[in-house]
Amino acid sequence: MTIKPFAIFLAPLALLALTVSAGPIGGVGPGEDELPATMQDIFAQLHILLPLAVQDDALTRPENRKRVEAALARLVDRSDALAVHGSLRDPGARYLGAVLGREAARSLEDVRAGSSESASFFVRHLTGVCVSCHSRMSSDDSSLARGFANNESFKSMEPFERARLHLATRRFDDALDSYEKGLDQWSSRLLPWGPLVDYLAVAVRVRQVPKRALATLQKLASRSFSQVVDDDIHAWIADLRALEGESPAFEIARIRAQLRQLSEAKRRVADRRLLVRYLAVSAGLHAALEEERIGPEKLAEAYLLLGEAELEIARFAWASAAFQYLELAIQTARDPVIARRSFNLYEQEIVFGYSGSGGTHIPPDIRQHLEELRNLAFPPADLEPISD
Repeated sequence: MTIKPFAIFLAPLALLALTVSAGPIGGVGPGEDELPATMQDIFAQLHILLPLAVQDDALTRPENRKRVEAALARLVDRSDALAVHGSLRDPGARYLGAVLGREAARSLEDVRAGSSESASFFVRHLTGVCVSCHSRMSSDDSSLARGFANNESFKSMEPFERARLHLATRRFDDALDSYEKGLDQWSSRLLPWGPLVDYLAVAVRVRQVPKRALATLQKLASRSFSQVVDDDIHAWIADLRALEGESPAFEIARIRAQLRQLSEAKRRVADRRLLVRYLAVSAGLHAALEEERIGPEKLAEAYLLLGEAELEIARFAWASAAFQYLELAIQTARDPVIARRSFNLYEQEIVFGYSGSGGTHIPPDIRQHLEELRNLAFPPADLEPISD
């Protein structure tokens, strides 16, 4: 499996924002007041780990080992609490708690074994993955992380890396500033798709400032890129202008129709030129879920549609929450057609992601989980006993 730069850092904790930012689904349950304390505790551990993870061998140095192991052990413990209390707000919390605990435990094993490079890899995996969901829905900046990126360990970060650090810690306006600085400094005739997608996601979906994104793209349009890039930029500019006069779609039928139109449009234009439209559709879906505009009978289809939209967006992003949404669709589906469609898409992406020139090599734990989801989507038929 080919791993894109930084991509592996952006999956499990990506769900942090969904758990924290999304409105209650099915009402608030007991223990809800414990969630903010759990989240603050998790951030406190990341505050210890991330500055060390970007320094050579710092996680496994003797003088750091005790507090690193304590922080990782605390993360494993807090993942259980997040699953319990977070699940009262959103079903994705169970998924988050399990993945967070597994990845923290894996990092802890590496630290104890003295595997510095692997430990650093998975700690950054833990801390950076929140980016993926922090760019999914409208949100304000977090005061908790104010000044965190000023840590001396991060001084050498390039603008795009710094932007993702800001985004991972919910400093959205700072992230936009860093993305724009990186784009201003970019000298290649080909644009950096991953950072540009993240930038547009924050501007369109999180901060909801399409005019700011429009101004950035207009500056890019005045520069000399390849013809393909120029065409992409002008398509996004046109769509951002169109968004100013549109109201977001909250009804499942309307969103379904929009995605069908985009699917048909892909036959005529390059996929990436539809990016802003996919972002707008997914923003409407997130808002509908956050504001509880979607009833239980349509919830699974909403997750399926989110998964489909995210897969399109993630063709050019560094990470995707699509697997999360497809898994939720399988778990909550009342209609077997929705469950099976979601699983087929999930399986297709897993096989594609773990395939390469040497064949398909799906890790045992991923394969086992895939079979668990398959049994949910395609329940084994009851077998009649064979009589003599």
